[in-house]
Amino acid sequence: MKHFKLIISDFHLGTGAVLPDGGINPLEDFRKDDKFVEFLEYYRKGHYEKEHVELIINGDFFDMLQARTTSRTPYEIFESVAVYKIRRILKGHPKVIAGLQAFLKTGGRITYMWGNHDAGLWWPAVQKEIHKAISSEIRFLLVPYEFDGVRVEHGHQYEVVHHFDVDNMFLERKGRTILNYPFGSFFVAGFLVPLKIKRYYISQVVPFSKFLRWGLIFDFWFTVTQGVRAVLFFIKMRFIFHPFRFAKMSKTLKIIYEAMNRPLFHQIAPEVLEKSGMKILVMGHNHQAAHRHYRNGTQYVNTGTWTDVTSFDPGSLGHLSRPTYAIVEYQEGTKPGDGVLPKVILRVWRGRHHEWDEFDL
Repeated sequence: MKHFKLIISDFHLGTGAVLPDGGINPLEDFRKDDKFVEFLEYYRKGHYEKEHVELIINGDFFDMLQARTTSRTPYEIFESVAVYKIRRILKGHPKVIAGLQAFLKTGGRITYMWGNHDAGLWWPAVQKEIHKAISSEIRFLLVPYEFDGVRVEHGHQYEVVHHFDVDNMFLERKGRTILNYPFGSFFVAGFLVPLKIKRYYISQVVPFSKFLRWGLIFDFWFTVTQGVRAVLFFIKMRFIFHPFRFAKMSKTLKIIYEAMNRPLFHQIAPEVLEKSGMKILVMGHNHQAAHRHYRNGTQYVNTGTWTDVTSFDPGSLGHLSRPTYAIVEYQEGTKPGDGVLPKVILRVWRGRHHEWDEFDL
């Protein structure tokens, strides 16, 4: 009997592909429900039926930033709002929920780690809703997952704009407790989400810096006007709406610098590994699947995303649909906790044979 761990990230499940009035939901990024169910079935049947398989969900699975409660996205998230959002998301993807239930019932295990889009998991009531809808067997982790030389974490904590103060995750505001969002969460919920109504692909482009250059050539006025709006939004949040959260000017300057020079995870991975004492770092967050080997024998793996993205990188230019995931394989006769470094492989899930796919705008 062998042991395996499957690592996925950044599915960004929203409230469903179809709106209550029958229209298409422009805020729904995940449209591979059937393919994911097949993925879960594959790793609990046939060759894997009697094996130990753990599914590690490495953040941003449920997108609680993009899910709307009304026509407007609230800046301040109370527990009741977070619960309402997760209920709508769970209801919007019944096939995924059923697939996860079946995975657990057939002997699989699930560990769910948080990301910047599902920070609502810090509310115990949100975890309770997920347990109620799927299973109480799901384990939630709010710290990096380390095992046998492997470190798994979402990655947003290495970006100033998305960095949460985990020692002060909640704030008291107007007599109510709210999540202590970093600026990046405000920007996604308050700026990008309304913008997706006009350009649905805006949050699914990589790398964003090259997309901006493209916009200045082929979509000039929209890019310029939205750039001005982004600056005004930043000023409003930094100096008016929530000045106490971004009080240090040094942090403001770091956010501005990072907006133009986003950290490259494969460059910071060696330092993270050295500090943690681990050999393999698995991350998500930036939607760019990668597997890097370093001279000292350490590795960096990024599990990418299952949402469709538009790449402006010359090496992968165009529309990409690559459901990537990592599989951690233990040697025969070894198991988690033995201290033996497992093999980590980055794969693309192709699914079973299909004669056709639904056309998706």
